[in-house]
Amino acid sequence: RAKAAAGDDSHSALRVEQAVDEGPASDSQTVTENQLSYAERKELKRQERRRQKDLAEIELRIETQEKELAGLEAAMADPALYQDASRCREISDQHARLKGELETHYQQWEVLQLAESA
Repeated sequence: RAKAAAGDDSHSALRVEQAVDEGPASDSQTVTENQLSYAERKELKRQERRRQKDLAEIELRIETQEKELAGLEAAMADPALYQDASRCREISDQHARLKGELETHYQQWEVLQLAESA
């Protein structure tokens, strides 16, 4: 009989633990999930705004550098440039540097565009 009473007590304790686990914990768990969902949505919106800003900045840099590159190419098309070796080297170096920077910006732009699709 003492053993049966101990069994009844353990069973009752188990039922109380289950009720506590299933009751208020599940309600607070739902609230936490909603808060996380809100926080996640907020973070996603922040990241999207940042991506849009970065995209606009990259596009502006690309546009500016393309204009500079066109100016350098126009200067390189002038036969008079090649009469001055130091000036020719300077323009050629600027052209090569600018093309490299422009290629990097094109890659950054592409990554930002692909992030939009994801």
